[in-house]
Amino acid sequence: MSPRRHGDTEERLRAPYPGSHEPTGSRDGSLSVSVTRGDGSQEKERRDRSATGHHPKLLRASLPPWFHLFIDLSEVDMPSSRSPSPALPSPLEFEDAPFWADLRDRVLARWMAARPSGAPVAFEREVPVSVRRPGPWPDPSPEADPTEHRYRLASGETIAIVEATDRARGLRADQATHLTAVVLAADAAELRGRVVAEPGCGTALLAVLAAKAGASRVIGTDIDPRIFPLARANAERNGVAIELHEGDLLAPVPASERLEVIVANIPQKPLPTEERGDLPVAMDGGEDGMRHLGRLIDDARERLEPGGRLYLFLHSLTDPEVFAKLDDGFRLALRAWWPCTWPAERSPAFIAHVERRRGEGRAVFGRLPGAEAGRPESVEALAYLGVELEAVRV
Repeated sequence: MSPRRHGDTEERLRAPYPGSHEPTGSRDGSLSVSVTRGDGSQEKERRDRSATGHHPKLLRASLPPWFHLFIDLSEVDMPSSRSPSPALPSPLEFEDAPFWADLRDRVLARWMAARPSGAPVAFEREVPVSVRRPGPWPDPSPEADPTEHRYRLASGETIAIVEATDRARGLRADQATHLTAVVLAADAAELRGRVVAEPGCGTALLAVLAAKAGASRVIGTDIDPRIFPLARANAERNGVAIELHEGDLLAPVPASERLEVIVANIPQKPLPTEERGDLPVAMDGGEDGMRHLGRLIDDARERLEPGGRLYLFLHSLTDPEVFAKLDDGFRLALRAWWPCTWPAERSPAFIAHVERRRGEGRAVFGRLPGAEAGRPESVEALAYLGVELEAVRV
């Protein structure tokens, strides 16, 4: 295959390099590779991903073992058991998959480098997600309100959530919330009979899903009380009871309250302090994207007993040092991923800010031609990785 260039990323398929390869991460997203030669000698090589190509053993160390494309975008399938996945990944089955495989490899290497323990950042018990093209989560009925979403349980059955939205104000579940919902549905057994909190609940889709999955008590919080009528309506439509409290993250929940599971999709876009432009406050994670994430992780560490779970959406524009914070007191597993895009013509101040942060090794993303991101050929898009993280308190 001839070289194919996307912005600063060049894709090549090369012949396998002889010997065995064990990669470790570095702060700039390159790989430090220990190579065992045929004669048993070893040496270390530092390689940029654009130069290493896609050796299957390199990919196996950092990519989910498999990624599947399903036809029905209104339902998300998962394995019928938690048996080990196949050893080798099947191809990513949407356009420009090599670009995304390379980006994912670089993101995981950078995240691993941020962990003081040096422990890998890896996918475990992956939940496959329907993807036809990168970008927003497919809307099963864009004109309908309320909208029904379906997520697949471990049993193979589906759980339906009816969500009323206020699209004029941007109050609806986005791809980050849906990705979290996919994993929660797959892990419904971990929610049954538990006390679950959703800080920054918005329309309360995740809180409602937890209640329908059998949680004994569900608490939602949000700093904006104007969202509560919509959240209450969604609970009523789905025939469940949830508690709603006004306040920042877990602050409204007394410290004496026992929490067993925390689920969250909170603002984490790194935005320049001097200019947020037309971007909503629901995206604002501060200069480094950590304004809310850091506090939530600290709160979860204090509030969860050993074995308690934090389900958290993260993306690769956020400061990788979030993994240094997660390294303290949690066992980590990446459970699912989504190829995210951002139109390069939107919010020049934001684009300039994340470009600077990428130069400092504090954001990882690439660029896609517009046609491949569902936009006119002349318009590029930033391409970045979104993941659902499961952090188990130890």
